[in-house]
Order: sequence, then C-alpha cells, then structure tokens
Amino acid sequence: YSRFNPWSFFLNGKFYVLAGLRADNGVHFQHDGFAIPFSGGSLQTAQQILTSPTDVFDYVPRDTSAYANKRWDPNPECVVGNSVFLSGGRRQEARTIAGQLKDSAMVEQKVVFDATTNSLRMVSTDPLGHRAGTSVVSMGSKCFLWGGYTADGAKLKDTEANTTADIVSRFAAQNSGYIFTPGTDAWTQLPTVGAPSPRAFMHSVWTGKDVLLWGGTENTAPRLDANVAMLKGVYRFTPSENRWTALPATENEPIFTGYERPVWTGTRMLIWKTPDAESSFEYDPERNQWTRLPAPYGFGLRYNNFYDSNVTWLGDRLFVMPYRDKVLGVMALYVPPNL
Repeated sequence: YSRFNPWSFFLNGKFYVLAGLRADNGVHFQHDGFAIPFSGGSLQTAQQILTSPTDVFDYVPRDTSAYANKRWDPNPECVVGNSVFLSGGRRQEARTIAGQLKDSAMVEQKVVFDATTNSLRMVSTDPLGHRAGTSVVSMGSKCFLWGGYTADGAKLKDTEANTTADIVSRFAAQNSGYIFTPGTDAWTQLPTVGAPSPRAFMHSVWTGKDVLLWGGTENTAPRLDANVAMLKGVYRFTPSENRWTALPATENEPIFTGYERPVWTGTRMLIWKTPDAESSFEYDPERNQWTRLPAPYGFGLRYNNFYDSNVTWLGDRLFVMPYRDKVLGVMALYVPPNL
C-alpha cells in the first residue's frame, strides 16, 4: 500500500490509502483502497475496502486501451466527521510521448468517501470547476479550498514534439476559492480582498479559528517546471470575520519547494520538508516566527525513501509514510521538540 500521489488520511484509528500509483517495476495506476489499523504505536495488517476497478477514481469512463486517462496531482483530502471530500487533479494518459505528458485536461468531478460504509458518491454541485494544486484543509465541519491551477485542456497530438514549456504554458494559477459543506453539498464563495496572489500548491492548516496558508507556486507543479517561481508569505483567513490577513515577512522563513507536508500540532504549523528532513521547520503564528527543526535520527541515511511522503499528526507525534518505489512498509514516527 506504499504509493505515490494517493489520497491518504487518518480516521477512527485507521490510516486510509485510496487510489494513487505504484512505481515498482513500471508505473501502475491504482483504483482501489485500503484501511490500515493503527494501534500500539504501529500499523497492523491492511484491509482492502475498495476493490479494483473503481470508476470514480478514473473520473472518466474506463478504457481498456493503452491511452486510458488517469488522475494525477489530486487536491489534498478534507476529513469532516466520517466523510472525506476528494477532489481535483489532472487526467494523464498512461503513456507519454517524447518523455512528456500528453493530456493535461483538468478533472472536474468531486467525490465524498464515507468511512462508515466504505463507499463513494459524486458531489452534486461544483462551482470550483477544473483545478489541480488547490489548497484544501478541513475546518472541522466544512472544507476550505483556495487557489490551484487550471489548464485549457487542449490535447496535444502524438506527432508533436512536446516540451515542458509547451505543457506549462497552458496552466494558469488562480486566486479564488470556496468553503464546501459535505453534508449538504453547499458551496460558499470566499472573498478576494486581501487574499494571496494567484498561486498553486499553497500549504494550509486549520488552527481551530483560522486557516494558515504558506508558500505556493506562481504557475504549476515544480516537477513540471524547474524554473517556476516559488512564492513566500504566510496568510491567515478568519472565517468568523470572512477576512484575509497577510502576516509580516520574517527573516527565517524557509524556501518553499512544493515537496513539504504541513500539519497543525495544536500550537504550531509543522512543515515536514522532504526529501531533506534536516530542513524541516515549525511556524508559531502567535510570534510570527519560523524555527528550524533538528534532523530526525537516522533519516539522513535513507532520505530518498521519504520523497513525497504523506504525514499525519497523531496528537503527539508525526506519522510519515513514503511514496517511492521499493520502500513498501518503510514508515516512521517523529516526535518534534518543544511540544
């Protein structure tokens, strides 16, 4: 169940892994899901809860040809009670031409996973539209969605000599968003006054009263364009006031790369920065202060195993699960200092 780019979350004592792809002995897109009980400080035997094939994870009618579209770059999941809101991403063909992606069409459909019945349903309304790289975080009873990027969806012909520039030029970052209520499928548009500039892949956490957002890119994913601008700055959105606040710049702010993973510890935003665990940070919003975290013991010997990791806060420690080939079952628990 170690995968790249799945939806994954911790809920009711279980760690869930849905869809994604495996890269062992080739790229294999997955359409199933697993629930992995967590007890006694360790993971137990995985239980399959969704069997392959699952059409909802394709977001398009299943196609047995070599060019079947698959989901890529999904937006982060949003856990609300026993419901999990899943959204976004791009559709990518299973094959590439000249080493480049052939289909950058945005995925529009949104789904809700019910952890009590292990079932999926489509969301009835969707004003957000086709986006990937959207910042998504649970606010307890609702989901916050902001930014991301869109594409024109024009499909390149197999005869074209695709370049990274060809692909990236079709992407456009957004500075709009919504609050979504899974129980009613209701959407509320967010204000744009004082909001961050158009950007994708911002990291976000819910503090209990505010949404904190940090970083982002001006265009699309760093893995598609090494020259894409990495943006700085911490923003705060306060739902009770329906208001954005840009927090003052600080000298110790780390460089955003797009491969970090954020969690809220109860008092700070912890940024697990992969693959280099030595450069992880925590952010204290009360002091507007960044602090570098000490390197976890032993991680430097196998940092590549934790590239594009999933991280989940368990209340007093960080659970880290890698998404790389040939690291099935390699996981870790990290207890940050100063808790």
